[in-house]
Amino acid sequence: LTIDTDSGAIAMQGAIGGSTALNALTVNADGDSTIEIANIGSTTVGVTGATAIGNTSTGTLTLDGTIYKTTGTQTYKATSGQNIDITNTATGGVAFTTTNTDIDFNTSGVDLETNKTITISTGDGAGEVKFGGAVETNGGDNDILTITSGTGNVTFSGALGVTNELGGLSVNASTGNGDITFAGNIGASATKAGVIGTTSIGNTTTTDLNFNSTIYSFDGGDTTIKANSGDSIDLAADAPTAFYTIEDNIEFANGNIHLSGGTNLTVDTGAAGGNITINEIAGTLRETVTLDAGSG
Repeated sequence: LTIDTDSGAIAMQGAIGGSTALNALTVNADGDSTIEIANIGSTTVGVTGATAIGNTSTGTLTLDGTIYKTTGTQTYKATSGQNIDITNTATGGVAFTTTNTDIDFNTSGVDLETNKTITISTGDGAGEVKFGGAVETNGGDNDILTITSGTGNVTFSGALGVTNELGGLSVNASTGNGDITFAGNIGASATKAGVIGTTSIGNTTTTDLNFNSTIYSFDGGDTTIKANSGDSIDLAADAPTAFYTIEDNIEFANGNIHLSGGTNLTVDTGAAGGNITINEIAGTLRETVTLDAGSG
């Protein structure tokens, strides 16, 4: 199924492939119209091939269903800014699922507005998960993002929760050995966290964890950052980098932290304190490390 309206708005308010799967789905590969997609599939797959929704000129892409289930890749695009909105507030949350193929949110940032859990799963194989812009919420502190990608990589090209924080974050917390990369900040400062809730990033088989920016701030629950043994937790901003919690525990587990040249590290859990647990730290050019656990 291919739909092309140029500047005409599209609202697909029923399930696509709810009973019989489509071979492929393309909605407005060009044009600047707004797009609304309710559901793709049901308990069964809605599209067996590639799904491509929107383009780099799409005004706003609203995903207001609860199920987006395909065998092939899912690609969602809109114009730059926060123009991909995930909005359904049903009790069970929203799930994006493929079978070992990629799920990409390209060009635009994503706003999570469900007040529930958003689950993104590409199966046990090589499906990647990519966010091309920032990830924000509606500010209710209850939008939880959970990602599993098997052997596929997970990449956040923009910041998380800098304006409105997530209610929780889990990225390959129990399984999956794909690389995980945060190219931008999580939160804005020591007192403005990007996640208000439990954060779990990686597991003991995660090949490589990359934190390429300078501020990673958490509140409201423990933060666990975990990777494969060896120098597998890479801090690569080449500039002073800080991990903050607001009186909560933070643990860098199993893997060792490796600091790129000039990445002086601060880990600070606030005056009242949370525990800081680090396996090992290796530097490149005599970087400094400051740990402040308050009373923790």
